[in-house]
Amino acid sequence: AGFEQLGGVLAANSPSVAGVTRSIETITGVDGNDITLYVHRPEGDTGTLPAIVHTHGGGMVILTAANAGYQRWRDELAATGLVVVGVEFRNGAGVLGNHPFPAGLHDCVSATRWVAANKERLGIGAVVVSGESGGGNLALATALSAKRDGWISEIDGVYAQCPYIS
Repeated sequence: AGFEQLGGVLAANSPSVAGVTRSIETITGVDGNDITLYVHRPEGDTGTLPAIVHTHGGGMVILTAANAGYQRWRDELAATGLVVVGVEFRNGAGVLGNHPFPAGLHDCVSATRWVAANKERLGIGAVVVSGESGGGNLALATALSAKRDGWISEIDGVYAQCPYIS
């Protein structure tokens, strides 16, 4: 709860990011569960934009993509000309309940595959999977799953920021 509040405080004390629109998509994951995706994009964009599938931090146990700090992060990235999709994946002990690994990985895989399958609708080209800490771990694991399962061509890059890999 403290980490969630910290994100809110940091975001509340910053000016809002202009020129970004937000929408929410709900998809069905490979486990039959609903997954909320937060889509941030530049206002009035035309043409094809690169996309980031963002997997939030929290050691795969805490935090949420809905956190104000992560919303701010996605807004900042979108303002640079990217479409950013935040994945509300199931954590080991988060607000969505206790969902041990590989539940969160399944959600990140489902989200990445959905983004890749909806490129035209989303107006995107390249798809990069990115996250920090536990989300960095999930970004790497999503790419490894894609390679193992034969759909790596749907991912154009991976950027793991301080991944939790121990």
